[in-house]
Amino acid sequence: MIVHFTILALLLILNLIPENKINRKKYILPLSFFIVFIYWAIRYDYGLDYWNYYDTFYSDINENRAGFGEIWFYRIMRIFKHYYQWIIASSALIVITLYHLVIKYIPQRWYWLFFLLLFIVPDFHFNLISAQRSTMAACILLWAFDLFYIQRKRWLFYIGMVFIAAMFHTSALVFIIVPFFDLIIPKLSGRTIFIILVLSNVASLFSSTYIFEHVVRFFDIFNDYNYYFDVVGNRSLTSMLSGFLVLIPCWFICDNYKRGNKVYDAAFTLALLYLIPDFLHVNFQGRYTVYLYIFFVIVLCTVLEQSNRQIRWFILIPYLFDISYGLYWYYWMLLSKINFEYSSGNMYYYHTIFEAPFLP
Repeated sequence: MIVHFTILALLLILNLIPENKINRKKYILPLSFFIVFIYWAIRYDYGLDYWNYYDTFYSDINENRAGFGEIWFYRIMRIFKHYYQWIIASSALIVITLYHLVIKYIPQRWYWLFFLLLFIVPDFHFNLISAQRSTMAACILLWAFDLFYIQRKRWLFYIGMVFIAAMFHTSALVFIIVPFFDLIIPKLSGRTIFIILVLSNVASLFSSTYIFEHVVRFFDIFNDYNYYFDVVGNRSLTSMLSGFLVLIPCWFICDNYKRGNKVYDAAFTLALLYLIPDFLHVNFQGRYTVYLYIFFVIVLCTVLEQSNRQIRWFILIPYLFDISYGLYWYYWMLLSKINFEYSSGNMYYYHTIFEAPFLP
C-alpha cells in the first residue's frame, strides 16, 4: 500500500508541474505512463487473482472446457514461455490503451485527476491488474469504442470487435446494446438523465440482487459466475446514501455538459452505461468499471474544463470524498478478508519479481 500511494504522489507531482515549465503532453504524460507500466509489469504476488492465473498458465487446459469467454485468452497466454512475461506484455497493452485515450480526449490540465482516480478507485485500478481476462476484453472494447463508435459509427465492425472481446470474457457481450443506447441517450435532456440516475440509486436498496440474478441467467454462458450471488446483495442504506454524494457532481455533469460534439456525445453515452449499473449496484464485481470508467473520467474532465472554478469545486469535492470513503472500506475488507474468499493473491503488500524466490 505504501508503494501504491508513493507512486501516486509522484504522478501527481509530475502532472501538476506548471505547463509553462514543461510540456505535459509531450514529456510528462509518457513518463507517467511509463512509471505505471513498470509498477504493473514487475509485480509479484500483487493482484487478487495472481496465483489463479499462474496455475492456469502452467496447467493443461482443455480448451473445450474453458468456455466461450476464455478460449482466446488462454491461447494468447500460451504464446509466452513464462508467466512473468505474460504479466509484462498484458501490462503494456493496458498502458498503451489507456495512454491512447488519455492523450486523445483528456485536457492536459486534468491529467493529474486521471491518475488520481486510476489509483484511488478500487474497481478501476485493482480490477485492471487482477481480473486479467476481463481486462484483456476491455482493451479490445476500448479500441472498438474509439475506432468504430466515437470517431465514426461503423456498427458492423464494432459488433465484430464485441464478439472478439467476448472470447476473452463473456461479460463483453453486454455491449451489443451500445447502438440502441446511442439512439436513445442523445434524445434525453440532462434533467431526465439525472432523474434516471437518482431512481437507479434508490432502486439499489431493494432490487440489486433481483436485477443481477436475471442478467446472469439471461446469459446462460455466465453460469460459471453464479458464485457472485454469494457476494452481491442489495445495497445497504449507508451505501445508497453515499451514492447521493456522487449524484451532486452528476447533476453538474448532466446540466453543464455541452451537447452537439459527436465525439463527446458518444463518450457521454458510454459514461452513462457505467453510471446506471454502478448506481444500481450491478457492476458485475467491478467488471464494467474496467470497461467504461475511463469514459466517465473523460466526460468529468471535459465538464471541469468547461466550468468555472466554483462549479469545479462542487463537482470534485463530493465525488473525491465518496471515492476516498470507498477506498477506505476496500482496504478494510482486504485486511478483514471479507468478500475475497475466491481470491488467490493480495492487493495490500506490493512485491516485485526481483524479490521473488523464483521467476513465476
